[in-house]
Amino acid sequence: MIQCQCQKDLHFAQGDYLLDVDFSLSKGEILALTGPSGGGKTTLLRLLAGLEKPQKGCIVSEKKVWVDTAKKIFVSPQKRKVGMVFQDYALFPNMSVRQNLTYGLPISASSDIVDEMLAILDLVALANTKPHQLSGGQKQRVALGRAIIPKPSLLLLDEPLSALDLSFRHQMQTYLLRLHEEYAFSMIIVSHNLQEIYTLAQRIATLDRGKLSITDNNEFQSWGTVQSNGLVLEGNIVKIKKIDKKRFATVLIGENIIEIPFDRSFKIGQKVQVVFKNGHLRIGTG
Repeated sequence: MIQCQCQKDLHFAQGDYLLDVDFSLSKGEILALTGPSGGGKTTLLRLLAGLEKPQKGCIVSEKKVWVDTAKKIFVSPQKRKVGMVFQDYALFPNMSVRQNLTYGLPISASSDIVDEMLAILDLVALANTKPHQLSGGQKQRVALGRAIIPKPSLLLLDEPLSALDLSFRHQMQTYLLRLHEEYAFSMIIVSHNLQEIYTLAQRIATLDRGKLSITDNNEFQSWGTVQSNGLVLEGNIVKIKKIDKKRFATVLIGENIIEIPFDRSFKIGQKVQVVFKNGHLRIGTG
């Protein structure tokens, strides 16, 4: 169990506001973190990883206090058992795949886990290959493996699959679920992709202007902009069509395509919100 109750001032182009979160994450749980850009998602991950300090609050993992501002307790990132994967992979270019994986191995640990990780991620044949010779999906697998080899209790993923095409994205989701089943870590993944969220997460957290709300995986909100060919959401396209003078929107939810009628006449460039709840889809202005 991880408990986080933190406050931190945020400064973005959209304005200044307070990140104020209070939530818990069960052992082994996967939580999807979404919301509009500039809402504080990456800052929250950095607070959990120990890369930033809150102005007020506490973070407790398995009864071990990582942060308590009142008692001036702050545990360094190296001592938190947290793995983190960014969008840019951050692999060492002069090291092979095996060497990159071994870099995350604790000094006293057996190297058997490196071979195990190579097998799970289908990287055995690429063990001696340098990063510049790898595809984007292969680099992503190495980055994931390196983050998981130290056996973290918490894995933080900041839109790790956003640069991959659809087939590689689905493949990486399968690898993630396989690794999660094998090592039973808790996980928070930042994503705007509806299919990804519904495939991976048990709960969905929406962070907007520093305010956090959490729902079970039968509700979802996404934001987008009206364009000439329909609504373009963050990570998803909602297509608009007319049938007998009626307007319909289609959106991918998990593996299902849902179609709904709507009457509003949106203007090009207008910001809109798509809400999915209990099997129903609604489009509005928020």
